[in-house]
Amino acid sequence: MKIFKGTALFLAICFLVVFAGCFPGMDPSVSPVVTGSPAITSPALTPTPDLSGEVLHTLDYKIFKENIQSSLFSYVNDIANPKNFPDIEKPTTLWGKLSYEDFLRDIETYIAYQSELSTINYESLDATDKLTYDTIKQYLSFKIEMKDYYYYEEYLSPFNGLHTMIPLNMAMFKIESKEDANDYMLLLEDVPRMINLILNFEKEKSEKGLFMRAASCDKVMSQIDDFVKTGKKCFLYETFNSALKKLTDITYDEKTVLTDRNDAAIKELFTSYKNLKEGLKELKKTGITGNGYSSLDLKAAAYFELKLKESASSDITVENAAMLLEDSINLTLTQMAILTADSPDLAAKYGTIDIALSDFDANMTELKKTMESGYPDVAAHTYSFVEIPEALKGQLSVAAYLTPPIDEYTDNNVILINSEMLKENKNTLLTLAHEAYAGHMYQIVYQRGLTTTGYLRKQIGLTAYYEGWSTTAEEYFAENTTAINSKYCVMMNIDSAFSNMLLPAYISLLVYAYGMDEESIAEMFVDTLGEKQSKTIVKTLVDIVNQDPFYILDYAMGYVQLSKLRNDASDALSDKFDLKAFNEFILDLGPTYYNLISPLSDKWVSEHK
Repeated sequence: MKIFKGTALFLAICFLVVFAGCFPGMDPSVSPVVTGSPAITSPALTPTPDLSGEVLHTLDYKIFKENIQSSLFSYVNDIANPKNFPDIEKPTTLWGKLSYEDFLRDIETYIAYQSELSTINYESLDATDKLTYDTIKQYLSFKIEMKDYYYYEEYLSPFNGLHTMIPLNMAMFKIESKEDANDYMLLLEDVPRMINLILNFEKEKSEKGLFMRAASCDKVMSQIDDFVKTGKKCFLYETFNSALKKLTDITYDEKTVLTDRNDAAIKELFTSYKNLKEGLKELKKTGITGNGYSSLDLKAAAYFELKLKESASSDITVENAAMLLEDSINLTLTQMAILTADSPDLAAKYGTIDIALSDFDANMTELKKTMESGYPDVAAHTYSFVEIPEALKGQLSVAAYLTPPIDEYTDNNVILINSEMLKENKNTLLTLAHEAYAGHMYQIVYQRGLTTTGYLRKQIGLTAYYEGWSTTAEEYFAENTTAINSKYCVMMNIDSAFSNMLLPAYISLLVYAYGMDEESIAEMFVDTLGEKQSKTIVKTLVDIVNQDPFYILDYAMGYVQLSKLRNDASDALSDKFDLKAFNEFILDLGPTYYNLISPLSDKWVSEHK
């Protein structure tokens, strides 16, 4: 590992690290996914002349269909109009399943898919289908390789655990008909069962010495308390009752029955959360101790290496991940040094300028105007801002783009906001660049309009792929805005990238992959941060990554990989490099893994020299 030297850094590290995030629908039986597909009238893809292409398209849709049918929650959240997918039946399973036996059955299914994929003649596929083939192959391999690590997973992360995401997803549930209201009630009434399965899972983890750390447990229990103590003021009363009032296909008596069911279901929900807290309290003393996986066996290290690949949306080694983070950290420090040397007054202005315009409309107009020179046009679409429920404001990020249904990606995109936190952090435009233009919303709307990528590539959980796009969108806005002092925006963006993303992600690797302790890590940054500040910052960040080593890595690994692809292309093409054309090339490939994008990017560069 490198020792970071030479640059006196004034960066203010925010100890309460705030991450802009996007929250897709959470299904406990599968990994969280960002889903997508163009609106269609039939699930059948246009056949290609080649039989291998047809077989691939059939398998792609088959896996996509099985994922949709894994739970009612996936079905109602991923499909806005079931008529667009007439062969996909509404599942009877509600929130999904969570047991070791179900996990092994899923693995067997992945192996069967893998066998089907292997029968396809790869060489006869066109370039687009080859990328789809490679993506499916890697997706299945990642799933199958996790066979021996079921109990290393954690569904109660303090950052985005199911205990937080289930109530949020219920609050955002779209109710536009009597059928929707009945589906909502089925899911809400099934939450206690799901919570009980999660508690049983945590008990099994405890028996194997893999229960979460005490500090993480304390935070999760505190989050549960915050939700339960809302009582009669719980947002789930208001959101459901407000939706019922707007329905026109339901009688007064039916509304009364549903209202009573909702009241009873919320009470049972609170009871299940209280039971979850009590169960966690009993397990707390059995939690993992020490930094990283230092108290566990070598199997934990192997799990980290595999999970890193999934977290990075790339078949990447620990060593290469560390190198990319090191290079990006050093580049960030150099950029800050140059910036402050050229503009000595910037440091004194740190945190004093509100990176925002008069209102959200003005902010969005500025974002769209700024992105025009660097990004291709996107289909017409609508969006709205929705305030995060009060009870969840302490648990969620400053803003979050909600992934829309597969067949409704141009209508009513929703961006959740925490107005109080937005006002406090003074980085509204940078946040909205991440969530809206040219970040998550822009990317989702653009790529769901693609007709050649198949279905699964728009559905699988490629968190780092999407976060890489959105973090570089923030960077682009900071460098190109004319509405606010661009140098100031760049300074604040660099500060955020370093302190909230790159440094904690690197520390996560040092702790979990290399087994380093706080003292050794702090020594690496003494020349950069100073001895006292280095110790304080490293201690804080080690505490954070010990709560969830992968959450921050999702963001950082996406950013460093996409940045490298772009910077390598820019260096190779010099004056011939066209950022807008490069971004269009990346978008048109469709969602996939970074290691699959890399050779295609090299090919694109060679074609543009």
